[in-house]
Amino acid sequence: MNAVSVVLGGYVNAYSIVQELYSTTNDPIIVINHKKDITSYSNKITRFIICDFSPDHLKEELLKLNQEYSKLILFCTRDSHLEIVNEIIKDISHFCFIPFNTNNLSQNLDKSFQYKKCKELGIPFPKTIAIQTANDLKELNNFLFPFIVKPATRLDFKTKVFRSLIIEDKHQLDADLKNILSFINEGITFLVSEIIPGDGSNIYSYMAYRTKKGEIVNEWIGKKETQYPDDFGIFSSATVSSEPDVLKQGRKLLNGLNLFGINQPEFKYDHRDGKFKLMEINLRSMMWNRVGFLVGVNLHHTQWQDAKNLPILKEEKKSSSSSFLYMYFKHELICILFRKKYFKQYFKVLLKKYSVIYFAVYDKSDLKPFIFDLIKTLKLIIRQCLKVLRIISD
Repeated sequence: MNAVSVVLGGYVNAYSIVQELYSTTNDPIIVINHKKDITSYSNKITRFIICDFSPDHLKEELLKLNQEYSKLILFCTRDSHLEIVNEIIKDISHFCFIPFNTNNLSQNLDKSFQYKKCKELGIPFPKTIAIQTANDLKELNNFLFPFIVKPATRLDFKTKVFRSLIIEDKHQLDADLKNILSFINEGITFLVSEIIPGDGSNIYSYMAYRTKKGEIVNEWIGKKETQYPDDFGIFSSATVSSEPDVLKQGRKLLNGLNLFGINQPEFKYDHRDGKFKLMEINLRSMMWNRVGFLVGVNLHHTQWQDAKNLPILKEEKKSSSSSFLYMYFKHELICILFRKKYFKQYFKVLLKKYSVIYFAVYDKSDLKPFIFDLIKTLKLIIRQCLKVLRIISD
C-alpha cells in the first residue's frame, strides 16, 4: 500500500505525533496547518502544506495528495479538524483513513451530551446546567459561587468566544452577563458547572485507541501536575498514572459513546466524595500525547497499523516508566514569571522524585522546532513585560 501519514495541525501535539510516527513507521509524514509553526520546521517530516482549513481548501489538498498516495492516514489535533473532515467525508473516505466515528461525531463533541451519557452510564460529573437562551441566564443566580462557564462545544479556535470563564462572585457575574448574552445571541450554547476544589494536579486522563469493531486495543493513563495559564487551562507538566477508577470509567465512556480512533476522557479527582468526575472528552490527540510514547504505548502507531490492516500489537506500560515528568517549559516559564504565587506550586512538583524530566519539543536530533519555539517564547515574554510596564506607568 502506497500510504502516507497526514498530521493536521502544527503545535506541540502535532509535533509529538510526528516524533512517534517517525520512530515507529517507515511511511512519509506530511503536515498540514494554517501557518508555519513548531512542526513545520521538523526534519522528520516529508512535506509541509499551508491550508486555511476551509472544507474546500482541505479537500483540494487531500485530493492532490491522493494523486501521489493511494492511502492517506489522517491524524487530527483540534476539534475543528474533526468537524471539517466530517464535512468533506463523502469526497475523501475512499482514500482516507478517518480516525473517528462519522455517525455520531457532532453529538459526541457536545459536552452536554457527554454529561448526559455520564448520567446513563453511572459516571460521576460536576453539577452542570445548560444555558441556551437569554431566559436561561436567570438560573445563574441560583448557582453557588464560584462556578465555571464553558461553550458546550470547543469554539475558541474559530470564534472570539472564551474557552472558559471563572465567575467568582455576584459582582463578576453582573459584569460578564452582557458578554455571555452576546454569544448566546450568536447561537452559542454554554455549560455552567460547579468548580471541583483542587489545582491542576488533580486532573487525570485516560487515552486509548478503539477500533471500528469496538475493541479497545491499547491504552494508558496520565496525570497532570500543572496547567497553563491557570488551573482551568491546558497542559504544562504531566506524568504517568495507574488509577483503576480512571481506567474503568474511561473504558466505559469509549464503549458507551461508541467512539473510534484515539480518544481522551479527562477527569478531576474530587476529594470531597473521593470520585473521579468527567471534565470533558477529547476525540483526538491532546497536547501531552507524547507521555504514551514515553511509557511504551504508541497509540498513533496503533492507528497506523489499523489503517493499513496490519496486526495491532498489544503494548503494555513499561515497568521502568513510573517516575518521569513530561514538561512544556515554555508554559512553566510564563507561569513562573506572570502567575501569582505559582513558583511555590511548581517547586512542589520538582521536589517529587522523578527519575528523569523530558522536555516537550526538545529533540537533539531535530533542533529547529525547539529553536523556533524558544524564539517565540522570548518574544512573548518581552511583550508581557512591556504590557506590565505600561500598566505600572499608567
